[in-house]
Amino acid sequence: MSNALINLTPVYVGIVLGYILRQTKVVDSNAPATILRIGFYIVAPAVIFESTINSDTTDALIAYPIFSLFAGLVGYLVGKFVITKHDFGSLRNPLVILACMVVNTTFTLLFVTAQYGANGSVRVIVFNAVNLPIAYLFGHAIAARSNPEAAQEKSVAKKLLVSPPLWALILGAIVKPIKIDFPVAFDTTLNAFAISFIPLAALAIGMSITLKANDLRDSFIAIGLRYITSLIIGIAIIFIFGFEGMDRAIVLTLSLAPVGFTTLTFAHLEKLDEEYAAKTLGISFVSSTILVSIVMAVAG
Repeated sequence: MSNALINLTPVYVGIVLGYILRQTKVVDSNAPATILRIGFYIVAPAVIFESTINSDTTDALIAYPIFSLFAGLVGYLVGKFVITKHDFGSLRNPLVILACMVVNTTFTLLFVTAQYGANGSVRVIVFNAVNLPIAYLFGHAIAARSNPEAAQEKSVAKKLLVSPPLWALILGAIVKPIKIDFPVAFDTTLNAFAISFIPLAALAIGMSITLKANDLRDSFIAIGLRYITSLIIGIAIIFIFGFEGMDRAIVLTLSLAPVGFTTLTFAHLEKLDEEYAAKTLGISFVSSTILVSIVMAVAG
């Protein structure tokens, strides 16, 4: 467990540094936007392509894409239902839905790899094979439809068709069965960009956070909905497949993962409530670290 927490140190250091840089005016209000755009157009495609070509889809791991599919679908339905009962505002409603349906697998992978090594990380990668399309295709569509400046269906379709993460996913799916032996220089470059995802995302979160103690309720609601929805589905998966030990711990860890980084990315790209997205991400990282640490200690 200590190794998992050590692996998460760059995330928390990045968030703190980003917050300090913004508060001390070393960077201006445009800095988070620049970082998020770099992440969306360059770093995220590298992460997605690398994850896709390296994923393992053997029958023994079929529970994980099933879990991912239902977590995304039910999360969407729950989020949609909640915003019809309680209006968070046009710029927050889509972010509440995204918080419910997208799992932060980067966080989970750090914990699982530290605890179980490659045998555990492959399970998260297989889960991510379904989670990525949910986040970058379906999730982006939800955010784009809510853009106050361009909510037309035609605009949404155009944005998805030129989305670098989506094309990285498609190319990865095409290349994977061919088993191309890429040059070492290509693999090294791809990996270098992919591993920059964590510090860049953490810095963007920190730079976007504005602490206002009287405006945390909506963040806690979104985080609570994510936990409850995923936990119900995760526990069902555990019972249906008879998971114990490592698999039980990994499913519970995925259920208690923080809100996805894409929530903040799409908040920026589609001119939604970035401050709310950043605050929700930051709070969920802290709470998830505590909860997942307990799960790993008890269920692993």
